[in-house]
Amino acid sequence: MSVTRRWVWGSVANWARIGTGTLAQIASVPIFLTYWSPAEYGVWLVVSSLMPYLTAFDVGHQSYLSYEFIKARDNDQLGRLLSSSLVAGGLMGAFALLATLIMVRTGAVEALLGQVNPELAGQAERLLVVQGVVWLVSGTCGGLLGRAIVRLGHYPRTAWWGVASTIVTSIAPLIGVALGGNILVAGLWLAGGTLAINTPLLADFIRVWRRDGARFPPPDLGLAARNAFLSLGVTGRDILNQVRQQGIRLVLAPAVGVAQMTAFSTTRTGANVALQGLSSIMGPFEPELLRFLRDRDQVRVEVALSVTWALVVYLIAPSLVAAQIIMPWVFEAWTRGRIAFDPLLFAILSASVAVFAYAQTAATIVAETIWSEAS
Repeated sequence: MSVTRRWVWGSVANWARIGTGTLAQIASVPIFLTYWSPAEYGVWLVVSSLMPYLTAFDVGHQSYLSYEFIKARDNDQLGRLLSSSLVAGGLMGAFALLATLIMVRTGAVEALLGQVNPELAGQAERLLVVQGVVWLVSGTCGGLLGRAIVRLGHYPRTAWWGVASTIVTSIAPLIGVALGGNILVAGLWLAGGTLAINTPLLADFIRVWRRDGARFPPPDLGLAARNAFLSLGVTGRDILNQVRQQGIRLVLAPAVGVAQMTAFSTTRTGANVALQGLSSIMGPFEPELLRFLRDRDQVRVEVALSVTWALVVYLIAPSLVAAQIIMPWVFEAWTRGRIAFDPLLFAILSASVAVFAYAQTAATIVAETIWSEAS
């Protein structure tokens, strides 16, 4: 498949994932607020925000390996990288589960929730452990394999699997909520849906991997340790991104209560949708841009950057402006009148997305320069 077709099909898949994710966000808020109080929904949001921090080392390791996979000279080197990274990733997944258990045992989760009743806090703690187990079982392998087969030219395939995963994991917890379940029941539905989609996903990735002539050689523990250490910089960057995107939830919940935190997070959903739209552009584009940078193809780099910036200026920015006009009327119906809309807060959050959009391509170039020098 040519670069253009990979980019087009990858973009289509990413837009489909963004569309399903956006629809799920829009539909889930009134469903949650119909069956749960704002405080219960807030506890769900806090637990969802904690998982990216607990799995930060694993996800950062995967993000770092995505660059290393692209730079692999042949399938032998790619296979050695993958086998080695699976060892390190498994240990990081186990560390995430251990950190989860420590937080539960020490009462850290209850402290982050602020003033909630003990029963609700107990449900949140058990839900967090369930999510840690699911991540250990399927999150590491699927993430690394998916990034590895992108190097073999299968980005659109991984993107369409992302669409399927978004659909399943968005619908599953809503079924539990609609059936009258509490936070833990909704989490168990989410866990079941995650395992149900990740099982065929892993099987398909392994089949593609072998079909393209790649293998699983014995892992190189030295290489695994080296990549794990070098990935710490990416982990730090990802943690800072999580602080920027969702970290405020963990500050607001104990400070002002989960109900007020829910009001802030729900207002921020529109800005998060814009961020997802940006990722749908950069997702399929980034592997190609990294390849152009690696090959020092100046002409293609300039063309790719021009196209990306044009999309940001003529698509992302006008969409943010339009959102300021329609959101006040939409917000009240969307939240069933249980959360007040703050127009100034929404405008500030939208402006931050615009700034991030303009800086994203430059950040990709800087990241590639750092990885190249580190190698």
